[in-house]
Amino acid sequence: MTKSIKIMRIFIIQRFILCFFILTGISAFAQPGNDTPCAAEVIAVDGGIITGDNTGATADANEIVPPPGMPPEPCYTAWCDGDPDVQTSIWYTFVAPANGAVNITTCLEGTSLDTQIAVWETTDCADYGSYTYFGANDDMPDPCTLGNQYASTLAVDGLIPGNTYYLQVDSYDGTTGVIEIEITTGVPTSLVNFMHNSGDAMLATVDIRVNGELVADDLAFQTCTGYISIPADVDAYVTVNPSTSVDDSAPIFSMNTTLMSALNYVAALTGIASETGYNPAPPVDIAFYAGAELNAANPGDMAIMFQHGITDAPANIDVFDANGALMLNDNLAYNGFSAEGFVNMTAQNMTITTTDGTNDLNLTFCAPFNSVGQFQVAFVLAYSGFVDPANNSDGVAAGLYAVNHIDGTFMPLIPGPCPIPDNDDICNATTLVVNDTPTDFDNTFASIQPGESSPANLNNNDPEADCLTQWCDGVLNGSLWYSFVAPSSGSVIVTTCFDVTFDTQVAVCTVGNCADFNTVTYIGQNDDMENGCTGGDQYASNLVLNGLTPGTTYYVQVDGWEGATGLSSIQVLDNSSVAVINSTSLKVYPVPASEQIRIDGIRGTASVQITDMTGKAILQSNYQQGSSIDIKSLSPGIYHVVVSTPTGLQSLRMIKE
Repeated sequence: MTKSIKIMRIFIIQRFILCFFILTGISAFAQPGNDTPCAAEVIAVDGGIITGDNTGATADANEIVPPPGMPPEPCYTAWCDGDPDVQTSIWYTFVAPANGAVNITTCLEGTSLDTQIAVWETTDCADYGSYTYFGANDDMPDPCTLGNQYASTLAVDGLIPGNTYYLQVDSYDGTTGVIEIEITTGVPTSLVNFMHNSGDAMLATVDIRVNGELVADDLAFQTCTGYISIPADVDAYVTVNPSTSVDDSAPIFSMNTTLMSALNYVAALTGIASETGYNPAPPVDIAFYAGAELNAANPGDMAIMFQHGITDAPANIDVFDANGALMLNDNLAYNGFSAEGFVNMTAQNMTITTTDGTNDLNLTFCAPFNSVGQFQVAFVLAYSGFVDPANNSDGVAAGLYAVNHIDGTFMPLIPGPCPIPDNDDICNATTLVVNDTPTDFDNTFASIQPGESSPANLNNNDPEADCLTQWCDGVLNGSLWYSFVAPSSGSVIVTTCFDVTFDTQVAVCTVGNCADFNTVTYIGQNDDMENGCTGGDQYASNLVLNGLTPGTTYYVQVDGWEGATGLSSIQVLDNSSVAVINSTSLKVYPVPASEQIRIDGIRGTASVQITDMTGKAILQSNYQQGSSIDIKSLSPGIYHVVVSTPTGLQSLRMIKE
């Protein structure tokens, strides 16, 4: 064989091998056949384990995702917050069994990756807008011991027997590989939150059993179990027992009921078991509300429902939001829940007042709910305690509580009306003097005025860089208003970047008529200052505006990102007088120093803080170009001199002799 022929044969073999690997590679990474819902693969319930592979899977542009989960473990009831998007999903369908309950798991030996699953129902597989959500899971409460430890398990019930449901299987962080799945017939259950709202000292702590099984051990007054699974679609014998009980043979109270697997419940324990000491003394009871909600319907919303458990209050009460003169509940009956059930509304602070239909009952409370919208929560507001404790064994005084089903507590609302700041109203804007000292504020009880305007907002998924010139949460939650007169330079800096602050968003506007938000014209806004705030919260605001008309009044609107509240300060500075740091020539002298120091490289006025080597602040001073700082009180040693302006800071070393 000649050398040229041998080379040719090697070349042909190499080309064949290359083509083989290209072809097999394409085959191995081809898009799965069940990459879309309309091509979903059928899984038979109780039909054994099936094997799938999401290698090459994609996500449709508008593909649905489950709603966010609830803290403290959102990965158990949804997809983990760290990766809530669809990336490599594949789809399956199954037919609901006769009892409408299924258990779905990927915790099997062949599952190689971290899965996340969700169940949906739809009448049109091609229309994501028609999908109804039934449940989701990312990580099992206990790590999977068969395959990947972060495999998924989901129990769903309340399904309609014979109906077809869709199973969406995705992976955390877009990983791909083999996934084993099994769907078996489950046991119908309902989620029930037992809340203890009986102020009888005899019932201070109780056990609750269902069909003899202990479901609440030592449940104390003004606590709750959180949502726990209880057998549904069967007769349930519910008992309230002494905390020392070992069974349900001698209950304080008992009842029979049947829970529906398609619904969740809130169950309130109320009434008096003691024969004396309480007036009036309605009997012990457990009131079940069918149709409980665990989450609000939309981001930024809250869902609330009232429960009346005060034995010596009028049998029927009316509930109002005094801030907006809004009827929250009409004729709320003792031992009952809101007839309207859970009402979804924008999360907001409310002053809740209570009447008997005519007279004020002196039950007024402040509900600081402005910031709960970011958690999209649903909760019960429970009237609890006694109007006249002295006539009821000196029990707990009447109050209104937010029942927290996450941690099992009753959170007391603040007695009295909400202390809404005066400058919550644009017509009462607080005047800021340019170059004056910072003005402190607290927006905890700020609210939204009817029709209140807001600047351009970005959607939550916009890049952080856009937050420099716009607000980046898309929501107005509770704003405060300020005004200032533009200086002769027409250039200002509006800042909330201070040592004590939170994630703010600010905007500057002109206002034609403070009583008409249609006359508001925004000329600039900032959510996060460029390069971040180095003094306090890194997401504080710093808005630089030029071209203002000297002598003209401008308004500043301050809000919290996604309802953030807290303490902060605001300051308006003439940009022409703000210190400019020349980092190349900035220095402290003399070295060493004994009585005074000077700082070169600053034009204008800057804030100077001297700290020891641990970072503890020793001295604070405003430094003007050419001035000096007295350091005679300092002990000999090495210190840091931190020079800061609204646009940045720099640290220098100083030696005191």
